[in-house]
Amino acid sequence: MGTKYCLYNGDVNQDGNIDLTDIVAVSNNLAAFTMGYKVTDIDGNNITDLTDLLQTYNNSSNFVRSKKP
Repeated sequence: MGTKYCLYNGDVNQDGNIDLTDIVAVSNNLAAFTMGYKVTDIDGNNITDLTDLLQTYNNSSNFVRSKKP
């Protein structure tokens, strides 16, 4: 933002947008109690849990998109 670089997380499928497809992927792994190094583990604690889903949802609600020069 402005003159600073910012990083957002939650773009699970790496398409440049944090949207419903990312939320669904995180939700599916949450329901399956996925553990370990997974792309849906947004906060890096080796388990896909409600915190990961909330972070992805919040960034999706704010229409976070990738901007490249």
